[in-house]
Amino acid sequence: MASKILVIDDEKIVGDSLRKTFEDEDYEIETAYNGEEGLRRARGEAFDLMIVDLKMPDISGLDVIRTIREEQPDTMMVMITGYSSVDSAVRALKIGAFDYIPKPFTPDEISSVVERALGTKERLAREKREREAFYRLYKRAFYKPFKGEESELIPILQQVQGEIGFLPEEAMLDIAEFVGVPKSRVYAVATFYAQFRFTPIGRKHIMMCRGTSCHVRGAPRIREEVEKQLGIREGETTPDLEYSLETVACIGCCGLSPCIMVNNKVYAKMTPRKVAELFAR
Repeated sequence: MASKILVIDDEKIVGDSLRKTFEDEDYEIETAYNGEEGLRRARGEAFDLMIVDLKMPDISGLDVIRTIREEQPDTMMVMITGYSSVDSAVRALKIGAFDYIPKPFTPDEISSVVERALGTKERLAREKREREAFYRLYKRAFYKPFKGEESELIPILQQVQGEIGFLPEEAMLDIAEFVGVPKSRVYAVATFYAQFRFTPIGRKHIMMCRGTSCHVRGAPRIREEVEKQLGIREGETTPDLEYSLETVACIGCCGLSPCIMVNNKVYAKMTPRKVAELFAR
């Protein structure tokens, strides 16, 4: 099935050029010429990816991305702009944009980003299915020590996460039924406490900064070396659950860029050689 892409840009030439760029790809390209129209289109049909301009006459592309990420968190978002700045790049990544591309961009540049974004979406969907299958296989044993009382909600959440390392969506629904509370109550508790998470991580969780400061100082090469050393890519965990890798909008240590964080420890001014030495220990 063709991937559906929505281009939201007030310049018609952008949508036309992207149609031409992807004419030989298995993509279905739709266009909207302002932010409000883009939001209406997004709410009316499902898109795999949206390419959103930063500055439009009605609402900002940042507001469009923020709204869609809240309503449709599985939709991949890419921001494009002819008015690029460090501030807008950081803001876009922080609210959930997959990437930020200054105009003018080449067909190869936009094609590469779109391919990576759709590949990431496919991988995340596959991993979600695998996690849910694992939970269904073992879930009966998780609830055996409990009576099904509301006062046990947090201990049950801790038990499930302790056994499989995260809280899959199906577990949240089962727990709500088991203790007799609305599922919104379970979600409220799980999202309130920082100890709970919804994707599995390794015993050593690596966070790679994709902020502008790290990016311009070589973060992509650092990420490639981490992936090479560990044999995993962004969003994955090693088979022995020793390492997991995540990229974040900003670690908050721009003066130390490029940097990575392993659990709670920051490693500053990284180079590919330093990465190799770190994971050879």
